[in-house]
Amino acid sequence: MIAENLDSFSQYLNFFPDVEFPVVLSSEYMQLFSKENKPLPEHLSLKFMTQKLENEENDVEYIACFKFPPQKNFHAVIFLKIDIMNYQYVLQTFDVKGVEIDRKKIAGMEVVDQELKEKVALIDEDLIILNMKGSQDINEDFDIKKSTSFAYEILEDGKISGYKI
Repeated sequence: MIAENLDSFSQYLNFFPDVEFPVVLSSEYMQLFSKENKPLPEHLSLKFMTQKLENEENDVEYIACFKFPPQKNFHAVIFLKIDIMNYQYVLQTFDVKGVEIDRKKIAGMEVVDQELKEKVALIDEDLIILNMKGSQDINEDFDIKKSTSFAYEILEDGKISGYKI
């Protein structure tokens, strides 16, 4: 059973290309990821991506974006979850056996009623994730004074820690 999970986890990781940092995650890059990266087989996305996602809709598309450099105690990947009027970049960490440790929505956009909420992320060379979050009424101009900044980092145990900056 463990060998089977490691084999499928290895297959899963192979769909995530290596990238050079810094990397920006925003709406502009969604099409690039979907065009450049191979689609994930359904059995792998069901096994590793869709577990524990709340309020899952039927018309959800998952795209493997990239993986972080291998670490001693964990693996980390970014995938894109797209559904109607909503997309999210999700940071996901696993232990070396392929068991999920943590996940966090680090960037994305959603429309709720008449409000547009958007979060953009920059992952720097030190793998610190800098995040800007804002919202606006869809009929008004964006007001940068209403935005907030956060940072996330992956701890040695694979947990994702966030703090306001």
